[in-house]
Amino acid sequence: MSEEDSASTARPIALGGSSSLRDLFVDAGREHDVPPEILATLSFVETRLRFVTPSGHSESGDTVGMIGLSERDDHRSLELAASLAGLDPDDVRTDLAANLHAGAALLRHYADQLLTGEPQSLGDWLPVVAEWGGDAYARDVMERIDRGWRGLDSDHEFLIMTARPLSMPRGDGVGKDVYALVGYPGAIWNPADSSNYTNTNRTAADIDSIVIHTTQGSYAGTISWFKNPASDVSAHYVVRSADGEITQMVDDRDKAWHASCYNTRAIGIEHEGFVADPDTWYTEAMYTKSAALTAWLANKWGVAIDRSHIVGHYQVGCTTHTDPGPGWDWTHYMALVQAGGQPTFDASYSDQFFPSQMESGEEVVVWFEFKNDSNVTWGLDETRLGTAEPMDRESPFFKDGNWLSPSRATGADHSNYSPGAVGRFTFVAKAPEVDEPTEFTEHFQLVQEGVAWFGPVVSATVRVVPVGWTDPPTDPPTDPPTDPTDPTDSPTDPVNPTDPTGPTDNSDMSGGCSTGGHGADTGAALLFLGALLVVRRRRD
Repeated sequence: MSEEDSASTARPIALGGSSSLRDLFVDAGREHDVPPEILATLSFVETRLRFVTPSGHSESGDTVGMIGLSERDDHRSLELAASLAGLDPDDVRTDLAANLHAGAALLRHYADQLLTGEPQSLGDWLPVVAEWGGDAYARDVMERIDRGWRGLDSDHEFLIMTARPLSMPRGDGVGKDVYALVGYPGAIWNPADSSNYTNTNRTAADIDSIVIHTTQGSYAGTISWFKNPASDVSAHYVVRSADGEITQMVDDRDKAWHASCYNTRAIGIEHEGFVADPDTWYTEAMYTKSAALTAWLANKWGVAIDRSHIVGHYQVGCTTHTDPGPGWDWTHYMALVQAGGQPTFDASYSDQFFPSQMESGEEVVVWFEFKNDSNVTWGLDETRLGTAEPMDRESPFFKDGNWLSPSRATGADHSNYSPGAVGRFTFVAKAPEVDEPTEFTEHFQLVQEGVAWFGPVVSATVRVVPVGWTDPPTDPPTDPPTDPTDPTDSPTDPVNPTDPTGPTDNSDMSGGCSTGGHGADTGAALLFLGALLVVRRRRD
């Protein structure tokens, strides 16, 4: 973060990473007095940092651009946003910076209408975000700010939002303690508007299919759209990409409006994302939670678990829709349905790099590698490396704007570490301030966020020295000098590996790095040699 950032905002900006989007979010936020973290998180929730255009059959109100401006949803009206920002609507539809400035202007407009006084924290923006996209949307955005997130832009550069813990009011009508009594256990019950589905009393004799959809928009935006009486569309369930959270919006026995000629015979499940970007949106968490839902529905209503009865929207024969598209892994999904959607998480240690010594304030790129022994694919945001022993402990090597939180160093480097692959977890370690040389031993373990901790605990021991520290010279040898003319007075060559009398103990070269597991034999010391990759401080 630059000195200019600090001076202009009076607080550190939580955004980091190599993505050029960071500066665009900061510029639009400054111009319209909206926190850049709010703008960036809206973009992550809406489009995963992509500039999208209307699909013509979106289930979330035809998202335009980066943060959910819409041609149809009055709460996010592109025309109104362009007017407030003094921009041409056509520029807002096509230009990234213009789109962000228009969105920021509309958020500022809502803040001026809804808030008494200037917001003092990110949490104070909750009612503004709720006005933007509804209560479920606001909860989604604020939860991500609360725990941090990590995404790749269209240039495959990372944007990282370091967690900013929030105190959010509960009881907003869409809390996780509100469940459907007539549908899937554990789903959040948040009903669609009654004008968007047909009240019926279907039985198992009426239901023979489950239709898999893609929203072409965000999870929360889809929920908001189904609650809008102008939408004329709904589905029984909506599944979130990041963690597989499920919202039920129509009773299974009622006829949701999701697949035209299949509505009477089918249950519809919408999945957050975009058909054209499956690697970003079709996460393992979504696959597994959706598969568990589909297995439960098939059992409850007597639907055959095969591809003739569990179908994509494109298969119903009375639509031009193509979702969920060729990127949907039907083989994997159906295998999960057959197994009831039960994932397993496990890993084994592969390799790591962590320096044995650092200077206070020094920043070094470090990494750990694990073999994926799970039956699911690891993702770049939901599969994370967290502090262990104890878990969720704040690390002294935390780097704001690079770590997801003080207790979460990073997510997986890529989103496609399938079973059997070796996955790398790379982050920046910043050495803490010390007054004298101090040894730190840091422990990490993998965590599938909100699901399970798994795999071995890995460790790194680092000696941190004050800035400019130089170790004092060692004492000179006390042995008398040898007589080069006396053949019996020659020392053993300490570096000759063929000399059986030479030293063989290299334990002091271990580099201080080791791995250990809970109850497993993984505590052997490891040898680490290599040049340090020192990260230059980025000046914006």
